[in-house]
Amino acid sequence: MGPMLKKDLLVFWRDRKEILMALLLPIGIIAILSFVLSGMFDSEESPVNVDAALVIEDSQDSGVEHFANQVEESQLSESERERLLMQASQFNPTTMLEEFLNHPDLSDWLNIEKMNKEEATEKIKAGELHAAVYIPSGFTASFLAEVLLDESSEATIQVLAEETSTERSTLGSIVGSYVESMNLQLAVQQLGQTEMVEPQLPEGGTEHVAGSDSDPFNIVQYFTLAIGSLFALFISQTVATKTIAEKREQVFNRILLTNYPPIYFLLGKIASAFVFVWLQLVITILVIQMFFDVFPNASAEFWLGLLLAITGLALAVGGLTGIFTSLTLKMNDPDAINGIATVIIMTFGALGGGFFPIMFLPNFLQHIGIWTPNGKFLVSILEWVQQPALEDLTAPLLYFVGFFLVSLVIALVMFPRRGRNE
Repeated sequence: MGPMLKKDLLVFWRDRKEILMALLLPIGIIAILSFVLSGMFDSEESPVNVDAALVIEDSQDSGVEHFANQVEESQLSESERERLLMQASQFNPTTMLEEFLNHPDLSDWLNIEKMNKEEATEKIKAGELHAAVYIPSGFTASFLAEVLLDESSEATIQVLAEETSTERSTLGSIVGSYVESMNLQLAVQQLGQTEMVEPQLPEGGTEHVAGSDSDPFNIVQYFTLAIGSLFALFISQTVATKTIAEKREQVFNRILLTNYPPIYFLLGKIASAFVFVWLQLVITILVIQMFFDVFPNASAEFWLGLLLAITGLALAVGGLTGIFTSLTLKMNDPDAINGIATVIIMTFGALGGGFFPIMFLPNFLQHIGIWTPNGKFLVSILEWVQQPALEDLTAPLLYFVGFFLVSLVIALVMFPRRGRNE
């Protein structure tokens, strides 16, 4: 197989223009897309800052008194009434909300100011406030009756705003979290537990993957891997279609006449594609790393995992090259050969995230896309960037080996046998 590999490498080396295109085109596209689209997909989002008012028209004492009258008028037993009144006396939803909204963990991005409804409405209209949290009169009594007596609620917490906005939605989420926490606390008390449950505070800023100390996956990293893997697929077509000229010059037939095992011709194509893809991806990533610092502060373990994934993708592309080479030897129409190869590669490219982020696809197409060679490479490295762990690369590497073996079997079945007229 050595002479065949050398032959294919020399054939490819003669076409210096094609080599430069294979190396410079993905680098240029990655650089352009990174500059143009970095603002659109930038992961460094500014945290939301919310300026809001707290309007309280409810009275805790009046609410508990009203609830006590409801309990006394109910048909419950004396012990049950005493239990409910004790729970109501220990529970102040209005005060809890005020403490919740003024929690130090929220103060960096939530500015809350207590005022009456008229003043809050004027400031919202003037644009001085984003929204207001309004607790109407009778809220305490209505809430206690709903939770403890299972009656319908007549007064609920409202978020007042002029129009829908991110700030208004954020404040609404905070209030929703507060109500859920209160319901949970009362449920815990009714089960006989005395420990109060701490409300879960929402977090501002950018979401990070748990257990990861690295930055979130960014747009430059995405396009470096997506475009690099897409052009790796095109290498399979480029290497295989060199066979068209070799057929025209009777190279394959001359190999048959020398009694040299013809299977080495196929294996030489596969091996050369493996070498070309590996070098192309390594050079592309290194150049982008030099100019854009794609993977800042990456560890040696990270680079080892990335090289393993590149090796796996190169192996899978080598298998695809074998199929295209056998197809080229069997068919006599160069346009049909190029058409079939282009359709397969473009399909893999679209489903595997080579043209746009894979997460923009419908769910069923995403599930299909991650089983393409470039899709599997992209997803595995996306996870690797977030949290490097060598054991997480086992499944992708086994996939690449499996894809190669299946492709090799298909290529061998299609490969012309000795004495056949091609």
